[in-house]
Amino acid sequence: MDLTETLREIEERDKRDSERDLAPLLQADDALMIDSSSFDADRGDGASVGAHSYEDKRKSNRSELVCMAEQDEQRQGTAAGGASEFEAMFEESLRTVKPGGVVKGRVVGITATHVLIDVGYKSEGQIPIQEFTDRQGNVQVKVGDDVDVYFDSSEGEGGGIVLSRQRAENLKVWEDLEKAFNEEQGIEGHIVGKVKGGFKVDVGVPAFLPGSHVDIRPSRNLDRFIGTTDRFAILKFNRAPR
Repeated sequence: MDLTETLREIEERDKRDSERDLAPLLQADDALMIDSSSFDADRGDGASVGAHSYEDKRKSNRSELVCMAEQDEQRQGTAAGGASEFEAMFEESLRTVKPGGVVKGRVVGITATHVLIDVGYKSEGQIPIQEFTDRQGNVQVKVGDDVDVYFDSSEGEGGGIVLSRQRAENLKVWEDLEKAFNEEQGIEGHIVGKVKGGFKVDVGVPAFLPGSHVDIRPSRNLDRFIGTTDRFAILKFNRAPR
């Protein structure tokens, strides 16, 4: 049977079915007419395949929308992560220590001659151990201690940074002395020796004590005051240049 005969037989069958009294075959008003005469079942095409393809396309579109939404969330997350990373880098740059001021450092090593300090810079600094000893020569710090140091320069002779504990302490002493002077408070000092007209007093920085002010009564033996510690009032204050 050729295609022409097959089509004629189908038309006759549809006509008989549409004219029968019981459950006639009628086309619904919203029915979609599909001509499948050009479809090849062996190739897998046809009306049913076309319907599946349409459904598959809808699923594919939904999948694409989901993927696009996920990609958009990923981009937003990446952007947010990048912004957070940038903010962290910016805050870190603000915290980066720079030469010319007192900074907080941590003792990371102690040798016979130097104390190794990490101030968060790209290299560490060494400070002579004498700046960490008391009058008896005892080292006053240990590894892990936090100390204030003055960041003098980022280019030392050995490639490291130049730090000073003494200068940081001097700046702190001058601030405390200025406050005591302005508020008329007493300070503690140690008389270390005689100079012309009086005594040299250690109050964190060298200070001068007139001989006439060492005691309320005149004394012939001024040497007995050397090595003593007492409280003093600041009469004049001239801050040393930085």
